[in-house]
Amino acid sequence: MAHKILVIEDDTDMLSFLSILMREAGFEVLTASSAALGLELAQTGRPDLVLLDIMMPDVDGWEISRRLRELGDMPIVFVTALRDAKNREKGLILGDDYIVKPFDPRELVSRVRKHIERWMSKSQPPPDGVLTA
Repeated sequence: MAHKILVIEDDTDMLSFLSILMREAGFEVLTASSAALGLELAQTGRPDLVLLDIMMPDVDGWEISRRLRELGDMPIVFVTALRDAKNREKGLILGDDYIVKPFDPRELVSRVRKHIERWMSKSQPPPDGVLTA
């Protein structure tokens, strides 16, 4: 079963690129070019991870990330052109990772895989006989 990635990005070229990149990496991909559609797909599609732009026309990515957190505990990776330290810090507080455009596609795929791996290991019960605190 392929893990599901939700891409929320208003730039149609970038949305297409991210979709193709994630599909070629073996993921199932849901795409949204608006906050409203993205939040709807997050609720109905149950993605394993969200790639999220910050500069969206209807609702900014900061607010979208807050609303996503209300829906569940899935990794959020900001993919944005905002490169200053203040935005990076905010992105790491509200999300799980922060990638600045332009980026190396292989690095993005590697980060996505690592976040899903960590998220999946947290959601799995420990094996029999293993004590947890």
